[in-house]
Amino acid sequence: MCYARSKPITAECRSLKRVNQAEFIDCLHRADWQHVYRQPSTAHQWQGFLDLFIPILDSFAPIKKVKIRNPTGPPITDQTRDLMRQRRAARGPGGHTDEYRALNRAVRSAVRRDAREDVSLAEDGPQAVYKHVRQHIGTSKNARASPTVSADSLNEYFVGVGPRVAREVAERGVCSTR
Repeated sequence: MCYARSKPITAECRSLKRVNQAEFIDCLHRADWQHVYRQPSTAHQWQGFLDLFIPILDSFAPIKKVKIRNPTGPPITDQTRDLMRQRRAARGPGGHTDEYRALNRAVRSAVRRDAREDVSLAEDGPQAVYKHVRQHIGTSKNARASPTVSADSLNEYFVGVGPRVAREVAERGVCSTR
């Protein structure tokens, strides 16, 4: 009996393992950063930084596409996990024992059974989609409300902490330690 495999996922990544760091840093030093510093706002500076930095990074560590073949493990129950623990313990240093082989067959059977039970959505029909999805996405009852404070007011508060503390210390006078 075969069961459906999950489709491989393609992800983009960079490998920084083989980057020549000295040459990379030298290239960053030789770049003209004045374009970034002359921008009128931080958003424009960030975009200018990205426009300068990303091509340099691409020349040293290009983006590659990688297939992730098994993004998630099979759905298994606690009983199957216990069988897997027993199988791991039964594996002898000299090879596979008869007990290990029997447990291995039991584990493979249990994994297939758990996978079949997890895919009960197709049997229940389209009406039961939300019932099955809800157990995986959770509820909104525990969701906290986001604060009504704006990002600018938070920024102003944290920027003003230093001067406010310095003013309070100056008002109280010089602290003396005993």
